[in-house]
Amino acid sequence: MSSPDPSADPTTPVWHSPGGWISTRHPLLVAGYFTAELGVGEAGRLLVGGLEAAGVPLVTQTLVDTGNRKTVPFADRPGEPDASRVVVVCDNADGVQRYAAACRPGFLAQRYVIGLWFWEVDRFPASMHGGFDVVDEVWAASDHVRRAVAAARRRPVRRIALPLANPAPAAALVRADHGLPEGFLFLVCFDHTSVVQRKNPAAAVAAFRRAFPGGDEPAGLVVKSINGDAYPEQRLELRAEAGGDPRIVFIDRYLSATDQRRLVATADAYVSLHRAEGLGLPMAEAMSLEKPVIATGYSGNLAFMDSENSLLVGYRLVPVPEGSGPYPPDARWAEPNLDEAAALMRRLIDHPEVASRIAGRARSSLLSAHSQAACVPVLLASLASAERRARLRRPARTLAARARAAAGRGRRALGRARRMIRRPPDPRGHAPRA
Repeated sequence: MSSPDPSADPTTPVWHSPGGWISTRHPLLVAGYFTAELGVGEAGRLLVGGLEAAGVPLVTQTLVDTGNRKTVPFADRPGEPDASRVVVVCDNADGVQRYAAACRPGFLAQRYVIGLWFWEVDRFPASMHGGFDVVDEVWAASDHVRRAVAAARRRPVRRIALPLANPAPAAALVRADHGLPEGFLFLVCFDHTSVVQRKNPAAAVAAFRRAFPGGDEPAGLVVKSINGDAYPEQRLELRAEAGGDPRIVFIDRYLSATDQRRLVATADAYVSLHRAEGLGLPMAEAMSLEKPVIATGYSGNLAFMDSENSLLVGYRLVPVPEGSGPYPPDARWAEPNLDEAAALMRRLIDHPEVASRIAGRARSSLLSAHSQAACVPVLLASLASAERRARLRRPARTLAARARAAAGRGRRALGRARRMIRRPPDPRGHAPRA
């Protein structure tokens, strides 16, 4: 059954999106780590950018309870949060619980709440299920996340499309100014706080050394990380994996967004031999900059990567070992084939036409299938669906008032019926007036 046309109600301003009717009186409230340098923060910024490009009225709230640096320029979109009836919280299942605790009592209970969640492995643990008590539905940016969260069967989980393509070019760095090796340069980036075993940068180091064992090949590898100070033992273990190879350069510090993008532009190829990813934004950025990407053919990166636009590495699924962050030991993740990864590294140098062809396909596929123009209709359809549900979920006080009014009407009708029964018949034969 189709929902009624809300434009018939002159008190509710609306506009019609490709996915249905969306209110203009009630702006969408979006909360996220908009100034933070971390993946979920970038996901929130991409969501805001896509919705604004479609003209959706927004109010934003910038969250700050993260240890990552907060220097990304972002100005909150002003407005009155109380006017919103749909809220999107761009934070994971544990984070939405913190957000709910910080809200005033009853605020979220009167609104339709959506969580934009990420999760990396194939089991969504019971320890995260508290987030379901906060949200009415979950948005997932990859089928990998959708399958894992939906298996809990607690809330609807909808696959949305974040606009990943960034068509803006970036100038390369001068290598000598930054201590970067000459020759064909591979790059891997990660955050130590994102569970280094999952990001698996040691595999990129090991594969590089297998691909170029002689030491005199014109190749180099940059291992770019942040937050290594908080994990000194992991940082030492990773550097030990390089065995003192001067062609492997470690950079463990924050760069500005511009310099980070220039670093990616300087590389000749990007490598991610991850064990699991919720989405994989650094890979998407490299593809936007027309770089060939060698990556594990598993998990969230398959939302935008395939055998035509990337060099996917085979793997086998293995149990997640004990002590691997928040991931449960009954979950599985990928163990990439290092010999295959090394062969692909070698192939890019030995066959530059392959590198050029893959790089071109990478950029064109991102610009065509993952641009704002391609992704916004999916976002609008999901938002319109949430708007419909929000209209059906009125605040409790409104429902109670309607119930009282209905009860009053019922009592008045009953009183009229009783009076009609008690009145004597009209001698002229007319029915008694109510």
